[in-house]
Amino acid sequence: MGYELRKLTLSANYSYGYLDYLETSREQRNRATRLSANYRLGPRTQLTLQTSRSQIDSIAGGSDQEVDRYSLSLNRELNPDLEVSYRLRYLDSDSDNEIRDLEDTRISVTLTYRL
Repeated sequence: MGYELRKLTLSANYSYGYLDYLETSREQRNRATRLSANYRLGPRTQLTLQTSRSQIDSIAGGSDQEVDRYSLSLNRELNPDLEVSYRLRYLDSDSDNEIRDLEDTRISVTLTYRL
């Protein structure tokens, strides 16, 4: 589902899935929610905020897991062939299995040139 204005675009997404692994006798339910907002600051500059939450529930076998992701990015088109992107991302993963627990923060800069 989405909504678009002149400079602002909003979207929301929900997904649900049920998996039955016959070979390993596992069953799991997957649920995911994603929200996104994109604001056009100028003709060549965009600011994007995204958040998502995923939840995996093991019904038979396996382990439960919850993953939260947040990101903020700024994209700037320098000319029609050159674009620079700055992104800040935070990820938090909680699981019944301690090996799969993770907390991560990343900053990335991407320079894209189209031939």
